[in-house]
Amino acid sequence: MFRIDVRVASGAFTDFPRRGLGVFLLVVGAMFGTLWLAQILPTIPGDVPEALIVYDIPNTVHVLDLAFVLPLMIATGVLLFRGHRAAPVLATVLLVKMATVGLALMFRNGFAYAERGQLNVAETAIWGVISARLGSLW
Repeated sequence: MFRIDVRVASGAFTDFPRRGLGVFLLVVGAMFGTLWLAQILPTIPGDVPEALIVYDIPNTVHVLDLAFVLPLMIATGVLLFRGHRAAPVLATVLLVKMATVGLALMFRNGFAYAERGQLNVAETAIWGVISARLGSLW
């Protein structure tokens, strides 16, 4: 990422949907930040919510998302609104990350359903909507 010359790369993003993608990144970043904090905050007094297993808190996904991915997602959304030259490059990296993670989680849920007959409908629906929206951006 540090070696990408954004002045040169910005010419490839002339028809980039800056506003729509900026809204999308801000909404997804805020949504997942809220989702993760809703799982973490009830554990602060030392209790573990019934929906979670003891080893789920603290979860490395929560830590990495809250420390790096979600702030980068929200910052990229803001940079897209401001028309910064680096924003389309950062947004492309985030979109590829979201697409690969979303597909992996949907397949994981499918395999879990095939093995145990249990399906996390909410997670599958969330990633299905995100993947569909990502597909509509391309």
